Amino acid sequence: MHKKTMAVAVLALGVLAPVLSPANANILVNGDFETNTQNWHWNGVNPAYLKLNAGSTVLTGWTVELNSVDLIQGWTGSINGIGVDLAGSPGPGAISQSFAAVAGYTYTLNWDYGFNGGSDLIAQVGTTTGNFTAISNSVQHGVLQFVAQSTDTYVVRFATPSTNTTNGGPTLDNVVLTAVPEPESAAMLLAGLGVIGFLARRRRVS
Repeated sequence: MHKKTMAVAVLALGVLAPVLSPANANILVNGDFETNTQNWHWNGVNPAYLKLNAGSTVLTGWTVELNSVDLIQGWTGSINGIGVDLAGSPGPGAISQSFAAVAGYTYTLNWDYGFNGGSDLIAQVGTTTGNFTAISNSVQHGVLQFVAQSTDTYVVRFATPSTNTTNGGPTLDNVVLTAVPEPESAAMLLAGLGVIGFLARRRRVS
């Protein structure tokens, strides 16, 4: 392949990388909350929780906001391994994580949530916000979608309302953010890669 054609091909593959990556790949870091900088765990007998004040760096990948949140395991409202009680001790509390978005891509946020005394959960992905209500003795699934209007940095955020100053709130686990390009963009990029392949074949023949 000619050097110039090879350079264009490499550039095209770089642009296509987000399109060709698995659609179910999680963009977020530590969406299951199992990775933390402080070692603690349920001892199999007593439930465990760890209070994280605003600004804490224990919850890998996430920023803790407002008053506090609790990491929980084996506690009321626990879902799968380690989760987050958004009310803290006491609340209100919130966690957030930034992500880089590409214009025209659709971002889908999925998560599981439960109940530990407080029911209201506020979820946000980019500029899309939704209100959800946890039900006692039930694990529910939430979904939000966001279409990026510009290539920029956006935020995923989960919070309990500022009025929740108790020690119990909605619980959170299994947070996954995935991205899919708009059909027109994907088609154009794939067509461009096809042209590059055609030019490379022509050069080999000649």
